[in-house]
Amino acid sequence: MGELTWVENAKYDVVRKVDLQQEEDGGEEKLPEGENISHCPVTPTAAVIDGGRKRFSICPGTDLQGASAKITKGIKSADACVKICSAIPTCVKAVWDSEGFVCHVKAPEETNTLIWVTDKRFDVISLDTASNPAFKGKWGDLIRLPVIPVAGYVVPEFPTSSRMLVFSSWGPDAFGGASGLTQFADYNFNTGAVSQRAVANTKHDMFCPGMSSLEDGRMLISGGSDAAAVSLYDPKSNTFAKGPEMKIPRGYQTSVTTSEGKVFELGGSYSGKRGGKNGEIYDPETNEWTLLPGAKTDPMLTVDGEGVWRTDNVSLSLMTITSPQANIDISSARLALRLEKRHSLPSRSLQSPKLVRHKRYRLLDTSRHALRRRCHVRHQCDVRTRQDPLCRRQPILHQQSSRGSFAHHHHHGTKGAIDY
Repeated sequence: MGELTWVENAKYDVVRKVDLQQEEDGGEEKLPEGENISHCPVTPTAAVIDGGRKRFSICPGTDLQGASAKITKGIKSADACVKICSAIPTCVKAVWDSEGFVCHVKAPEETNTLIWVTDKRFDVISLDTASNPAFKGKWGDLIRLPVIPVAGYVVPEFPTSSRMLVFSSWGPDAFGGASGLTQFADYNFNTGAVSQRAVANTKHDMFCPGMSSLEDGRMLISGGSDAAAVSLYDPKSNTFAKGPEMKIPRGYQTSVTTSEGKVFELGGSYSGKRGGKNGEIYDPETNEWTLLPGAKTDPMLTVDGEGVWRTDNVSLSLMTITSPQANIDISSARLALRLEKRHSLPSRSLQSPKLVRHKRYRLLDTSRHALRRRCHVRHQCDVRTRQDPLCRRQPILHQQSSRGSFAHHHHHGTKGAIDY
């Protein structure tokens, strides 16, 4: 039987069968058999053993899939299985099989994977133990989304964010080809509410796109299955608008917000013509894309057996040098600049003197994989090395990462950062 979808229509009334047992259970919604759960979906019953020294809860209609430390047959009730568990000092979880009349004392969760699922044949028995989530941690309930979330972002809101938008492709669980449609789910992590929507007005299948935040709070979503398309999401109105198409169609690319509030894109041979996915930049003030012929991808690529569509699928942490005053042009030098730091670096802006003082970087000529020269970055980002004209330009270092807004890509061998 196919799926049925609720739609509003004043001409009809819908008649459906009501589960009387569900009403007797206080309206608790029954989940499908075999559904993963993180807490008991019905009201558990309590069992007290050893004069109140041990307390157990019994969750009917659920099972713990995984290794059992002890199996006892001929057990006629869940209460009898509770007594078996209470007699074993290491028993914390047990499962009673109501059809096979078997009590399974489960192996310790610390060393074994136990998956809690719905199954009317079994009852899960748990020892009530004191727990401090601040030290041991505790999982919340499962969030059941109507789409497979290939990508997502937290919606900017003032004073605090409360929603996350996730999306798949033209289908909730399917992708392939340019369709002009994207299925979204809207999750409110304060209330737990989940809703679904389809976005078609921008003619953009956003499967595997680039994503970056703009200064005014909007989100720019570029490329993907519809490789040249661009959509702009406005959190104030919760709407999508069509943006200017990119100069180079791309998918699975890197997208990063620069220190000037523009958006830099690089790579992305997953969609569109393969290869030659050089850089371009979007200016939100002019609402235009500009090609950057000096920001070439080829000098940075390694070898992948599946070809360029893998090697330039880039979602890397870009360490870019941005200095409008210096106006560095890497196209003439044919250098892809890679700042390889010898010490650990916090994932935030490097413009603070505290963060950059006495940190050492190396400039690599990635076209020949050879060490070119060393620069010492001093306090206030003042580069003093006189042997290198690039080092005398006092660049401002700023770290950006496409993972800050979008984390589902993999990167395959990109070896550098680009200056534009």
